[in-house]
Amino acid sequence: MLRVIGCALLLAACASYQALPDLPLRYEQTRLLVFKSIKDDVLVERAFASGPRIVAVVSRPAEGVFASADGGASWAFSRLEPLREVIFDGERIIGRAEARLWRSEDGGRSWSAMALQAGPIDALALGADGAIYAAASGRLFASTDGGRAFRAISLQIDPPFRIRSIAPDPAQASTLYVSVRADPPSDFLARLRALLDRASDEALVALALVDRPDAPFRFGDARDGVYASYDRGGLWKKTSLGLDAWLVFAQGALHAVAADPLLEAAALSRRYPDLASALERQLHGDRADSAGLRAACRFPGRQALLGEEALVFRAAEAALSWRKLKEPLTPQLAVALHQSIERQRAAQGERLAGEVAAPPPIVVAPSPGGPPSTGPPGRGRGGRATRSGGSGPMRRAAKIFSPETVLSLLDPARLLAHYNAGLPLAGVAGEGEAVFAYVPSAAYWDLLAANMASASDSEGEISLGPGWVKPNEGGTRFELLRSDDGGASWSALPAPEAAARGVAPYPSSIAPALVVLSGREKEGDRWSALRRYLP
Repeated sequence: MLRVIGCALLLAACASYQALPDLPLRYEQTRLLVFKSIKDDVLVERAFASGPRIVAVVSRPAEGVFASADGGASWAFSRLEPLREVIFDGERIIGRAEARLWRSEDGGRSWSAMALQAGPIDALALGADGAIYAAASGRLFASTDGGRAFRAISLQIDPPFRIRSIAPDPAQASTLYVSVRADPPSDFLARLRALLDRASDEALVALALVDRPDAPFRFGDARDGVYASYDRGGLWKKTSLGLDAWLVFAQGALHAVAADPLLEAAALSRRYPDLASALERQLHGDRADSAGLRAACRFPGRQALLGEEALVFRAAEAALSWRKLKEPLTPQLAVALHQSIERQRAAQGERLAGEVAAPPPIVVAPSPGGPPSTGPPGRGRGGRATRSGGSGPMRRAAKIFSPETVLSLLDPARLLAHYNAGLPLAGVAGEGEAVFAYVPSAAYWDLLAANMASASDSEGEISLGPGWVKPNEGGTRFELLRSDDGGASWSALPAPEAAARGVAPYPSSIAPALVVLSGREKEGDRWSALRRYLP
């Protein structure tokens, strides 16, 4: 995936923004609309902040982290493997890499590896008493001495399985929740087609979970679900929620958001029925309708882009029972869920969300005057049909798709993000009631939708490419927003300064630092979107 340079407008304790000093963050766009680094650039991959403490993960000019304990006034660099997640705990900072945990006791000036050596890490959490919990290779581990030693905790579940989320109770140090998932069926594209056609028992169960408040809260493997321990992991009890889920404590209660991609597809098909109908027709061989696709991707509004309106459950009676929440969620809860789940998704990367499946050939739109072609949907310009052997039907080679890619065909925000160089179109960051966000302007959204519809019309199928779309000159691409009530209402911050021609100032990350691009066009005129915002 395209990596983009960022100039971080980092959230300091006074809620003002500060830019990384003495880091020559520059970028250049080539003729092929690909961003290329310039010599001695610092390539910022991720940024994390809590009050005045900031950790910026970089991959150039050296791989490591810049850390600041004073809101960006001073920095210390440490060579370190890439961190996917950072947890701030007083003076202690816990960093999670692909298969190792790191600890800093001095605000990020120095780091030491923790004792855990159990393979790639799936989840990480900090308990109310400072205990560190980590999941790796289908096992749960705990440390009560800052990561110097870990003990394995048995969940009393038959392997194989993975742990999706860990949620220690913030009010009860002895209470711990985990969500578990077994490996799902592999052919997700076929399962999705059955869902749209309502042609399988699994599909009917998924749609019932979305549509009916009285449907049993069960889906998937018998091991899937949320488990609770009230004695620090000694004994475990499976709760009544028997499905793969993200776990989030928000507004004083434990929430679970369905994570199985087929349940997500079921919820998306109800939320965006026009787009679901377009995909259903495509899977049956119909040619994409550009006007219909553009109408199906109408701008949903600011609040919808900043919320997590999905299949959400709230725990009651110490999580022994659950109830499904009705949509739309309250804005504050939607924002809180969105923040936590996006953080977990980003940390897991492709480990749990990106299982792949090789689908059988699917009939797609025929070429004019020719027989139907076969292959998976949404290949974009790089996946055009080719004729093999000089005769016979036009066929595409079978490809492998992740559920996340396929779900882009049901979700306008993810679909149009492919035309924003693959970068998310919205993000939220902040602590407590003070929350910051970015969303695309309606004009920029419509521009992306128009390009998507045009490419889909050209290819005859919903297109997932070709990448960056040049914005209109002088148009507003993104809004920067602030909320002082947890996301119930928003006010716009002053717009960043205009970019040089050919470089779009869209944000690339906000977890939880607000990152705005800074770059340089190939003629060499530098521009900066950096601006200090005071409360």
